[in-house]
Order: sequence, then C-alpha cells, then structure tokens
Amino acid sequence: MHRKKSYWLYYIIYFFLLLFIITGCTAVTEEEKEPEKELTDEERFVQIVDQLFYESITESGLTLHSTLCDPKAYGITEFPATLGSYGLEDMEQNYRELHEMQEELQTIDKEQLSSDLQTDYEILMEYLDTEAKGEDFCLYHYPLASMGGVQTDLPIILAEYSFRSVEDVDNYLALLSDIDEYYSQLLQYVQAQTDAGIYLSDLTIDGIIDSCKVYLDSPTTGILAETFTSRLDTLTELTEEARTDYLSRNEEILKQDFTDAYTLLTEGLQKLKGHQELPVGMAKLPNGKKYYEYLLQSSTFTSYQNPQALKDAIIRQLQAETNLIYELMEKNPNLFQEVNTFQFSIQDPVQAILDLQEKLKTDFPEIPACSYEIRMLPEALEDFSSPAFYLTPPIDSQDENFIYINRSASVTQNDLYTVMAHEGYPGHLYQCNYFNRINDSRLRALMSFSCYVEGWATYVQYLSYGWEDSISADAAKILSANEAVYLALSALVDYQVNYEGMNLEELQLLLKQVFGINSMETAQHFYQMVCEDPANYMKYYVGYLEITEMKQEAMETLGETFEAKEFHRFLLDLGPAPFSMIRERFQSWMKEAVS
Repeated sequence: MHRKKSYWLYYIIYFFLLLFIITGCTAVTEEEKEPEKELTDEERFVQIVDQLFYESITESGLTLHSTLCDPKAYGITEFPATLGSYGLEDMEQNYRELHEMQEELQTIDKEQLSSDLQTDYEILMEYLDTEAKGEDFCLYHYPLASMGGVQTDLPIILAEYSFRSVEDVDNYLALLSDIDEYYSQLLQYVQAQTDAGIYLSDLTIDGIIDSCKVYLDSPTTGILAETFTSRLDTLTELTEEARTDYLSRNEEILKQDFTDAYTLLTEGLQKLKGHQELPVGMAKLPNGKKYYEYLLQSSTFTSYQNPQALKDAIIRQLQAETNLIYELMEKNPNLFQEVNTFQFSIQDPVQAILDLQEKLKTDFPEIPACSYEIRMLPEALEDFSSPAFYLTPPIDSQDENFIYINRSASVTQNDLYTVMAHEGYPGHLYQCNYFNRINDSRLRALMSFSCYVEGWATYVQYLSYGWEDSISADAAKILSANEAVYLALSALVDYQVNYEGMNLEELQLLLKQVFGINSMETAQHFYQMVCEDPANYMKYYVGYLEITEMKQEAMETLGETFEAKEFHRFLLDLGPAPFSMIRERFQSWMKEAVS
C-alpha cells in the first residue's frame, strides 16, 4: 500500500492591483505606462499550473513539508502553521474554484502547447471533469475509519516529519498543537453526515474509538514522543538547553492538544452511536449507486466506460487466471504439493530488497541507488493499520523513503519477499523514484493517480513469484494467479456490496461457497472493510488488470520482438496518469515498436 497526501486541486484567481510608481509627487501617466504583454496559450497554461502548484502545497504545513525539502528554491518563503481545514464549506469552495479552472482551461488551445504540456493539459482536464462529478456527494466521504482512518494515519505521518533544520522543529510543534482544532473540524463533518442520515455504524465507531485509545493510553511515551527525541538527535547544532526546551514543549503539547484531540474524538463519536449497528454499502444510501459510479472512476481513472463493462473485464481476467491454475494442476499433479509447501528462500526484508534490486535488472530499467529505511509498525497500531505501506519522499529529494511493516499475523515471514516487491523494488519505492528523476512537470508532481501506482505495485508483486530460484516456473505461475484471483474476488465483492447492494448474509454465503469460509466474524470483517473504504480494492485490481491487458496485447502483437524491459519503460516514463490516456499512448508505442 502506498500512502501520500491527497490533494484537492484548486485554482485561486488573483486580482492584480495597478501600482503607480511615484517619483516625488508625480504619478506615471497613461502614455508612459508599459503596455501589457498578451500571454500566449502556453504561457497562460504554465501560469495556471504554477499557481495551482503553489496553492496546493501551501494548503497546510504538513503538505508543504512532505512535498518539498527546500521550499525556498520554489519561491515559497512562508510556512502555513496549521494542518489545513476539513469541512463542507471548504469542499464547496473547492468545487467553485474547480469550475473556474475548467472554464479557464477551455479558453486555451491545446494544440498551441508543447508535447509535454499537452499531456499535462489532458491529464488536468480529465481529472477536473471526473472530480466535478462528485460535487453532489460532499457528505459521502469517510475521513475516519476503524482501519486506516485519519485518526490512525496522521500521527504516523507526523512521526515521519523530518527535522532538516531547527526551524523545522518549531514548525512541527505548531502543526502538532493544531491537531485538536483539526479533529474538531472532522467531528463537525461527521455530525453533518449524521444529520443528513449518513451514519457511521456502531461497529465502525467502536473500532475508531479503540484506535484512539492506543494514542490516549501513552501520549507522552508513544510513537510521537519516541520519534521526536530521535529526530532531535539529528540536529547536532542544537545546544543542550535548546534540546531540553524542545522536549519539554513537545511533552506539553502531547499532554494537552494531542490528548484533547483524541479525547474529543472519542467522546464526540460515542454520542453519535445508536443510529446503525452495522455499516452499509453505498448502494443502500440515498443516490449511493450514483456516488459509487463517481467514486469508481475517481479512484481508478479506468479506460472502461461504465461499471458493467469494468465488471465484465474483471470477470474475464478472473476466469482466465482460474483456468490457468486448473490447466497447470491437471498437467502436473505434483504441483499441488510444491505450491502448498512453498517457502521463499529469503524471509528477511532487507535481504529481500537487495535480491529484488538484482532480479529487476533483467526486465526493468535500472535507476541510481536511493536511500531507504524499513521500519516496524508499533505493536499497538498493528490492529488498525495496513499490512505494509510506503511513505513517498519529497519531490526534490530521493533520500526520505520509508517502508513500514505490520508484524501482525496478516503478514507472515513467507510474505515478506512479495511485500518488499510491492512496497520497495520494483514497486512503490522504485516507481516513485524513477518518475521523480525524469519528471520536470509541477502538475505531474502533484497528481498521484493511485490506481496506476497501486496497480503497478500489485503487478510487480505477482511477478516476484517468478524470481524465486527454488520454485518451478509453473508453481510460480499458480501462486501468482492465485493471489490475483483472490484480489479479483475482493474487487467484485466491493462492487457487489457498494453498487449492487449485497448484504452481510449474502456475503457470508458467497465466502462459504467460493472460499469454504464459514466464519461469520471473517464475513463481517470483510463486509466492514468494503463499506468503510469503498472502491479501495478496485484501485489495486483495476490497475493490475489494465497493465496486464496491455502487456498481453503487446506480447500478441509484437511476438518475438516483445521486450518486457521496453514495455515497463513505456509505463514508467509516462508515469501516473488516467488509463484512458495510457491506453491511447500505448497504441502509439506499439505502432512504433512494430515499425
């Protein structure tokens, strides 16, 4: 899983004031004024993107710090000392500015732009057109969740706030002290949802409260206290007196603002219980199917034109990979024993990364080495976090790459090799740093397109089975296809619950018939996940599906001239983008490869 700040793209129109240059008591006359130069379409577009970049990364101090190591190099000299704002008024204002930007962009002739800027223009227009469809659903978002909500993720992100200078320490403490105000806004938003009949279930609220208790139980000795001390140690210029003062200030903020924030959430959410025992899929909400259609497109930017077409494609790929498993097993019955007893020869994450860096050289472009650190998630947070995740570095640095591993039962030692392929090489860490090294577009630096990012990482994760020397090629294909089948079924469950209205009892029956799982607890956990985070599984599977389909088409068209490294280079060079655009560029790439 890849985690990055999600940006609301918006555009602020500046009103330029005419300043009169005064020498003595005489103003410049109309005849003496320099005539204004009319900007070309390309200059106007660059101006829009530059302003968009500035406004987006300065919306909060946390966004600015995580995006840039050296803001001054980008002309940014003021630090926003808050975590930003979250509420209906902010969302409504964002949509007003989104529409203003759409209108402005429509006055620009795309053909007058350079090739690279035409790509930026197309990406931005598709993004804005897609996001505009969500305007009627401002109350349908779930910032808080029993797994992976803001209340769990924000402290982890704050714990990774690098102290590059003494000034960063002061900025960090200002942000940390704002957390109670930010959580107050979140609670007001959830209250507005409740007033509108969009409820957090009692089960979800209990899970959120449990995750809050982790931080409330040890605010002054937990992850934020521990990492603050170690981060201070990197600032060798600090005097002992200054260090002691910072430690005291941090402890006081953790005791007051931080504790107040989690107490506020806990008490506020407790009061909102009693409306709904279990979560429900989007299909059960007023106009929820329409929202899921928007969410599906916004989450995946798939090339498929409608939900049914996408569902059909998922089923086709699911059937193809299921058939592959049956065919291989039928051809060689001994594969069953090999697959069931398989163990990766490397089960240490650091050694896995080193091995993967060597293995990828055959089919992937090499990139210069970049520093990274593998960290274990604090035990108290294991029940509320993903199995693993990668935190992206600032766009002007390759040195702050962190992979977190959740040591809970959901990640076994035997999983670590494929997890490192997903989070590290040639997954998130590799793909992110590859694109950062070649990208000089500020717009592209802002936009993540998580379906491309997660689809790529999932695709290479499945490939990594084939890089294990101790297993046969057919057994590796079975293990890879088996994982893909499970993810496809998860994506279909997401679709059926949130779009077709499948309930918990129907899901339990499906798990029993397809997976042989009789546990009601397992069914409830699965159901809760797809209800709390709709379209999440789609981001992973649809990206994998789109890449797999393109690869299959390239292999069939190019035959013996197909080179995996060049196919991967095409995807990596283009970078995160809507799959409709990627498919179009893919056809051009194939024509060039054939000629």
